[in-house]
Amino acid sequence: MTLASEDQALVEQAKAILSLNWTGEYTQPGPRLYPHQWSWDSAFIAFAYAHYDLGRAEKELRHLFEAQWSNGLLPQIVFNPRFRDYFPGPSFWNAKESPNAPKRRETSGVVMPPIHATAVLAVYKGGGTKEFFEYAFRKLKAWHEYLYRERDPDQEGLVYIRHPWESGMDNSPMWGAILLRLHLRAEQIPEYKRADTHAVSAEDRPVDSAYDRFAYLVKFFADRNYDEARIREDCPFLVQDVLFNTLLCRAEHDMAEMARILGEDPAPFEERASKTAQAIEKKLWDEKRGIYVDYDLVSGNPIEVYFAANFAPMFAGIPDEARARRLLAAGGSRHRRGAHQLEELLGHPVHVDGERYTTVHHDRETYLLREVDLRRRCGCHVGPRSLVLSRRSPSRQVHISRWWSRSQA
Repeated sequence: MTLASEDQALVEQAKAILSLNWTGEYTQPGPRLYPHQWSWDSAFIAFAYAHYDLGRAEKELRHLFEAQWSNGLLPQIVFNPRFRDYFPGPSFWNAKESPNAPKRRETSGVVMPPIHATAVLAVYKGGGTKEFFEYAFRKLKAWHEYLYRERDPDQEGLVYIRHPWESGMDNSPMWGAILLRLHLRAEQIPEYKRADTHAVSAEDRPVDSAYDRFAYLVKFFADRNYDEARIREDCPFLVQDVLFNTLLCRAEHDMAEMARILGEDPAPFEERASKTAQAIEKKLWDEKRGIYVDYDLVSGNPIEVYFAANFAPMFAGIPDEARARRLLAAGGSRHRRGAHQLEELLGHPVHVDGERYTTVHHDRETYLLREVDLRRRCGCHVGPRSLVLSRRSPSRQVHISRWWSRSQA
């Protein structure tokens, strides 16, 4: 494949960044703010290395697998002892409280989306070694068994996540309603000092009240010694996530292919992939809106927030043709039209920032605007349709309802 000169220049720049961030054992997602190893970041990075440095791809993944817990949990973060200023660090996670935590590595106590089997298969197909392939297969088998055993107690075929950080979409508006539900007393909020305030602008990082809830959940897990049975008894955040389960379904298919290459039985992996696909279709499909949605196990309700990850099941080939067409139609027409109408009304692009979310209900659809736009543009009448604006913060909930006018907006 021959690339245009500008594309080749972009590839070389990407390689240079990866080389700059390479520590000799793994690749830092960001040397200043993210100096440690992150689970699915390393898997994505291995996809890239598979095209031009197979040795580094295998070393990247091996470093992650070496920090796997004895129960199969593959941790979100593997800490580098050279960087002690990061929060939340090993002393805050207290992962050592779990008898399953590794002895020679310091890690967090949560996970990230399971794309690792897909990455390992890509590395092998790119020319990776048989030795690493066999080693990784054993690690991946334990990882997936942990998910289905510990995170799917009712054997639905859907695993749950227990922290926003496990979704890979930490600050997503998906989690707003759940975080708002957490009314914490001052004594429930653990003491901590954020590490991102010196490197990230206030507009691009979570507000402190949201971070209080992130920290609370970490302490909640540590107080229960990361025992999954104890955690799920009263954990306030348990979500069957579309993206996470889609990637697991795809990874199970990839594990089946790996099993065939290694002369192992692929049937158990194919059976689990099929069960997860069927569960996604049955439980996470919103027939009315023609899109997939997450499910909140604590409230027993779907999470009706719509964004790119809702389309993920197509990546794993889960929907049939008719449902896939409905899904594409939902993304290409009604939801885009609604967003465009809001953009026209407000006179600027509709977007979401990482700090504050303002929920806008428009014609029964939910969108998000920045708080500053709400304060600046509360107005009058818009004609046949109304906008109900809700300004929400994790510590309190305030609703501001107004009629808007196209001429006055």
